[in-house]
Amino acid sequence: MNTLKIIFTVIIWLVLANFSWATDLTTAQKTFQSNILQFLKEEGFSPTIDEDNSVNFKKEGELHWISIADSNPFYIEFHRAGLNCGDADRKIVIDAVNEGNKNVRCAKAILNESSISFAIEMYCHSAEEFRFVFYKSLKELENLENTVQNYYNEKNVVSESSSPSTSSAINKFFPVYGFTIGEVTSRDFKAKGYDVETITSGAHNCTVKDLTFWDHDKDNIYEHIYITHSDYMPDQWESLG
Repeated sequence: MNTLKIIFTVIIWLVLANFSWATDLTTAQKTFQSNILQFLKEEGFSPTIDEDNSVNFKKEGELHWISIADSNPFYIEFHRAGLNCGDADRKIVIDAVNEGNKNVRCAKAILNESSISFAIEMYCHSAEEFRFVFYKSLKELENLENTVQNYYNEKNVVSESSSPSTSSAINKFFPVYGFTIGEVTSRDFKAKGYDVETITSGAHNCTVKDLTFWDHDKDNIYEHIYITHSDYMPDQWESLG
């Protein structure tokens, strides 16, 4: 069974398909790079230059790097460390990448054979232009990774809960009092005269007889019931032994 620890392992080296950076920079590119290094130091980062002449730095433990090409204007690729998805559900990964690209502006997620890379491409005439968009670019790259990761998490959980073994177990216990977890909504409860409560966190719950159904992820689909050995057991569950 694929786990989130498998898909979302951070990888350090990513190479965009069909593009390779020259190791030698022109005088203009070196000046641009030097200005970017100085800017990052002023902002409290500890930038370094690696063997392919990209500027590397970390923010909150996440590796980022900036590559420079061309001039007048300079072509910039601004990367955030990617995700390994080699053992993940390929269909869900593709959908997650598409979801990220659909909802996050400027940044793009690129699905390679066994990884997802994140980058923003731009043209800048000067280092001053890059400084102006630096923090916005950082935020968009973070938003993109979170969007892809969260989409995968949600869909992967649904996929696993729909597996034959899980589905057969659910079918054995549900519906109970006319409701099935993973399907029932607030409208369904209200239609049968039950009250839906919203707590401070935004989660919803509804008590039916002695069972409380919960919607913790606030998607209006109730996915949990908490019950202990001392709670009342519905007659249909008692009959299961």
